Amino acid sequence: MKFARFFKLNHLLQSVAAVSIGGFFIAAGFVLGGEVRRFAAPTQNSAEFGGVERYLVHVSTDKPVYRTGERLYVRGVLLRAGGHTPMTTSLSETVSFEIKGPKGDTVASGASAIIDSVAGFFWDIPAGQAGGEYTVRISHPAADGRAERKFDIRAYRAPRLKSQIVFVRDGYGPGDMVAANLHVERAEGGIPAGAKVSVSARVDGEEIWKGTTTVDSSGNAGASFRLPAAIARGEGVIAMVIEDGGTVETATKTIPILLQTLDLGIYPEGGDLIAGLPNRVYVVGRTPAHKPADMAGVVVNAAGKEVATFHTEHEGRGRFSFVPAKGEAYSLRITQPAGIKTVFALPAVKAYGVVISSTSDITPRLKDVVVRVGATSDGSYLIVLSQRGKELALKPVSLRANQPTDFTLAVPKSLDGVIVVTVYDDRMSPMAERLIFRQPEHKLKVQVVPDRTDYVPGDKVTLRVKTIDDTGKPVSAMVGLTVTDSSVLEMIEKREQAPSLPVMVLLENEVQNLADAHVYLDETNPKAPLATDLLLGTQGWRRFATAGTGSLNGSVTDASNARVPGVTVRAMNIATGEVLTAVTNESGAYAFTNVKAGTYRMSASLPGFQTMTLGSQVAHDRSVRQDFRLAVATLNELMFAAAAPEGRRGQQQGQQGQQGQQGRFVPPPAAPAVVAGNRVRDLPLNG
Repeated sequence: MKFARFFKLNHLLQSVAAVSIGGFFIAAGFVLGGEVRRFAAPTQNSAEFGGVERYLVHVSTDKPVYRTGERLYVRGVLLRAGGHTPMTTSLSETVSFEIKGPKGDTVASGASAIIDSVAGFFWDIPAGQAGGEYTVRISHPAADGRAERKFDIRAYRAPRLKSQIVFVRDGYGPGDMVAANLHVERAEGGIPAGAKVSVSARVDGEEIWKGTTTVDSSGNAGASFRLPAAIARGEGVIAMVIEDGGTVETATKTIPILLQTLDLGIYPEGGDLIAGLPNRVYVVGRTPAHKPADMAGVVVNAAGKEVATFHTEHEGRGRFSFVPAKGEAYSLRITQPAGIKTVFALPAVKAYGVVISSTSDITPRLKDVVVRVGATSDGSYLIVLSQRGKELALKPVSLRANQPTDFTLAVPKSLDGVIVVTVYDDRMSPMAERLIFRQPEHKLKVQVVPDRTDYVPGDKVTLRVKTIDDTGKPVSAMVGLTVTDSSVLEMIEKREQAPSLPVMVLLENEVQNLADAHVYLDETNPKAPLATDLLLGTQGWRRFATAGTGSLNGSVTDASNARVPGVTVRAMNIATGEVLTAVTNESGAYAFTNVKAGTYRMSASLPGFQTMTLGSQVAHDRSVRQDFRLAVATLNELMFAAAAPEGRRGQQQGQQGQQGQQGRFVPPPAAPAVVAGNRVRDLPLNG
């Protein structure tokens, strides 16, 4: 079997810079495209790896909270799904946008031109607009799905003190010692050092502790107290009243109290627990209010013997490793916080299978991907790296039973972001799969320098923006600027604030529950690599990708972008061989509903056009758009199609169907390079 593949990758230089000027927050996000590179030499039809160019839309608002009468600014950045490079387009290209209200009703909609791969628009919020949570959505015919961002409309007074309360842990039980840290700054800049902070903690409506502290020279203050040994409902809140001269403001936050239960997700790294091999398992805890729950615990077998311990590290996520025994059952017990009696069963142990493990939390830039693979049986296997349904690297390997081995897969320097690693057996059945993250090839820095250090209302501000690469060399870039009152940004808990553009591009479209987004790509934070690995390890990728149903839809156009009706569209599940068939309507559109989640090989065919094939990934409860652009068939292809005897065609189709049931994809036979002149006259003619 040959695994040669051809594909193109572009690279993206991206970053975010920010500067605070007199209480205003100025953020600069930018995108810089790079060159096209080839990875494998054999040239194939690029349609096999995506066909029509696909894009992702990354949307942001200028702030998270608005009052009626204010103007909402929205920016959408369109980047290629493969490579993250900007789109090349004429000014006639537009995106559609709509704003949904708290009840799901559309309160505003329209279209905006795409200029330099960016579309922007604003909405003047009517004076009588109802308060609540709103959603802005942006869509484009060539984009995978629609991008959206939430924002609030409510009455508020911009605080003069920017404050955030952070608990040392994300979960406490009865009798636990609670530690909370406050960070505060003046909205116009500066630290209110020496400011008095009065602290009050209440549980189930009763005050359980109060005290005072002061803000230090770094803007920090702390408080600690013990929760009652008996708690009925678990409704706790801490309030910190800050007195800075004549300014008095209060910061509050809910105490994350866990009582009898929590929601716990358990994810074996490769998808299953396999007996006799080292297995790594990821866990994520959530409170009944869907907030992260920090915890510690032990893993025991059926006899109660401890086989592993664990504790969470970030956003209620943690991991542990152990070697499960054949026929044994395991469970997880929470030891911290106290009071959780629920015992959580681990997935059943399989006697045979494959395990896969990442050898590092993230793959550093310019480094090849290294994974550790083990199997219970000797045999030949295939390791595949893919991204958004496109295969990027393949490595056939031989494994010895119960001997995990490290394998290196060479990848282009420009490959970055979330990558799917899948191990197939010799029948091309997926045996194990996980997500890994590779750092971008380049780092780009944005410097935003104001012309003065202090301003008063009404002053003109001049900013100097400079973009340099990781060597300090100036480079050209498209920069988007947002000017916002920084105190308004602090009204939203930091972990719930919208991600920066790099996080949007490299992570947001690939994961669920992306919170505390500022941590993951922060190379100055030593915990960032582990946090990223825990985020990817708790996605439950194999179950997420192959369980449940989603939908597939799209349209078919020709080279002139005209819609083509009557096109036969087929989608084959590469794991099961199941084939779905649809025909485009008069608008050139097709749709598959209730599609089993998984990876599909799709094709679009119509006499007179070249058949186009590509890959697509369907996830549970998601709609995937996949468009086709068909090229007119060449004379040789038309002659070959007409000359093929009906019996031979039926035989070929039967062979393809039989192979499809085994989970293999058999491409149509290649057209002959030359058709003899005497055969031309003998070809059957239609019409």
